[in-house]
Amino acid sequence: MLILPCLTVDASELFPPKDKYIIVIDPGHGGENLGTESNPNYKEKDILLKTAKALVKELEKYDQFEVYMKREEDVDLELHERAKFAKSVNADFLFSLHYNASEKHTIYGAEVWIPLYAPYHAPAYQFAYIQLEQMEEMGLFIRGIKTREGNNQKDYYGIIREA
Repeated sequence: MLILPCLTVDASELFPPKDKYIIVIDPGHGGENLGTESNPNYKEKDILLKTAKALVKELEKYDQFEVYMKREEDVDLELHERAKFAKSVNADFLFSLHYNASEKHTIYGAEVWIPLYAPYHAPAYQFAYIQLEQMEEMGLFIRGIKTREGNNQKDYYGIIREA
């Protein structure tokens, strides 16, 4: 069962609904950055690229989405390049995909990392809640909605911090 605290702010109050949403899909890693490698045949960067292409193909079926993908090949990209691209197309959403494999087989499941600070925390939390609810309905184990503070009271993860 997914149990998360309620929010008192409706995201639509902060970000009114739009006719078309601009979405950037960012398959993490790439190039020299392999991500997790369980064996030579399975590199996270390659699986993420396949997943991202399938996600883009699915989202393009809907008129209300304009979808972009920053990394369409196996290339190195810096975090600031990924965020800069999302900003350049005025993205409403930036989804950075990762599988986050663990050597500890007791750590598994789906999680969503969101910005720690306003104004994006509340709407991101509400979106993540809906996303994880749907994943749970598909039978996935849910690890929750997460934030992490880094140095200087900024988001720990670079893609969130840069975007």
